[in-house]
Amino acid sequence: CAPQELSGFTLDQVAFEDGKGKCPYDPTKGHTGLIVGVARVCKGDVGGARTLQKKWTTFLKARLVCSATEQQLNFNRLPAVFHLPGADTAFFGVFQARWGDVDVSAICRYHILEVKKAFEGPYKEYREQAQKWGRYSDEVPSPRPGA
Repeated sequence: CAPQELSGFTLDQVAFEDGKGKCPYDPTKGHTGLIVGVARVCKGDVGGARTLQKKWTTFLKARLVCSATEQQLNFNRLPAVFHLPGADTAFFGVFQARWGDVDVSAICRYHILEVKKAFEGPYKEYREQAQKWGRYSDEVPSPRPGA
């Protein structure tokens, strides 16, 4: 892996991903949860050799948190995003949630440096035996995924 030009990355306006096995299910609520996130994909990634052939090997994702902590309310639907380019690039997300029987909305701002910092932070891995996510404690692979 080598450093990638900025033009090699994109944030799509609408991206669909098969959520099979990815959304948490709460049997008491009778529906799956939606996780709002941002992802980084290298357009020029051709995948790995043999078993990883034609697979994304530079795909990383991070959760976007937009909440009203006093009300213990997490906005978990993201119907729109606005990109404000410039020296201090920012993304504004229009989030929605349900609070009791009321639909509520919020706008949260994320600076590009904060997004980059999230992708440079520690990893999580899914632990099959425990059936939950936990912090990855082994040595960071080289090259670092997403680099």
